[in-house]
Amino acid sequence: MAVTLALGNNNSNLTYSGVLSGSGGLTKLGSGTQILSNVTLPNTRGTRRCPMACCRSNAGFLPASGDVILALPGMLNLNFTGTNHIRHLYVDGVTQFAGVYSSNNLPSYITGPGALLADSAPELLCRVQVDKSMADASELVTFSGVYSGNNTNITSYAWDFDDNGSVESSGPTATRQYTTSGVYTVRLTIVNEPLETATYRWIGAIFIYPITCGPGAAGARPATSLRVIRPTGSNRWPRCREIILWWTPGLTRT
Repeated sequence: MAVTLALGNNNSNLTYSGVLSGSGGLTKLGSGTQILSNVTLPNTRGTRRCPMACCRSNAGFLPASGDVILALPGMLNLNFTGTNHIRHLYVDGVTQFAGVYSSNNLPSYITGPGALLADSAPELLCRVQVDKSMADASELVTFSGVYSGNNTNITSYAWDFDDNGSVESSGPTATRQYTTSGVYTVRLTIVNEPLETATYRWIGAIFIYPITCGPGAAGARPATSLRVIRPTGSNRWPRCREIILWWTPGLTRT
């Protein structure tokens, strides 16, 4: 019978060395640190849980057939260089897509130089991607879905642009026109042929270029409070979008 080894409480720190085997899992209780120091897990197929404490692995040998479950404020420190193959990764109760996860893309959950390579979960998953994060007020911003699972033949799409329960679009992609810059929320809910359901809430910033600038005609200085320099040899002032890209450090269009 598979069991989960749960050790530690309060602020205690635990260090293991040697070999751990079996079909159960391993979890750290409390707020201390659980350290696997040169531990190998040749036969372990269980789950590694870090719900509250900090777990640290000094050797990249977490089981390829096991799962890793992370939840704030718990963290996983991968104190090795390389990529460790695992089965599935769960973050705050959400199944993650197949891929490599490290401190670069999960900085609140993973520390250290190592990385985890997670396999694709069999259940239906979705996430939302946007074609641009900067646009003119007259442009449409297009949202689309990315899907994963054993069956990704999607039969139903529901786009909720305010995450208030109201469906504004029911196609594979959805468009929205924004007139002001801000942080916006978009929720996508999908259903596949076996009637599995998945949902994803996207939250991101959309920057809208100001529309008070001149059109960039010859000799027409744009109506803006920014300090504008007309390019050498040119008889026209830059358009509003050009001014923003010149004079706002670090601001680029994607």
